[in-house]
Amino acid sequence: MHGAGAGSTDSRPAFSNRPGSNNSCLGKFHTAGRHTTGRVGQYRTPSINLVGKSGRANSNASRRSILIHGWAENAGRRGSHLRLNPRLSQGCFAIESSKVRRLSEIITASDRPILLWAYHNPT
Repeated sequence: MHGAGAGSTDSRPAFSNRPGSNNSCLGKFHTAGRHTTGRVGQYRTPSINLVGKSGRANSNASRRSILIHGWAENAGRRGSHLRLNPRLSQGCFAIESSKVRRLSEIITASDRPILLWAYHNPT
């Protein structure tokens, strides 16, 4: 799931590095800091902090507090599509909470930051 900023739809997502755009940004990221359980809207969910490593494509990720976070509404429901309230999305990447917890375990077991890529495949 991607951010729901101006001009972004499920069929034609828009991406931006601009603060206040509420769109996700693309490129390389590395994990940073603690993996926390925080609030996304009214839900408590695990989250992973990200630092942009692709220059102008995502250099504001930390300043914009772009995270990978769980979407508790669908945690553990196989085959369900994530339903994200567009008023809540500010550009973070939302995946099932159980997958965020597993990713957090992998990151915690590593002695180095983990490098991740966010990309859009329009096909």
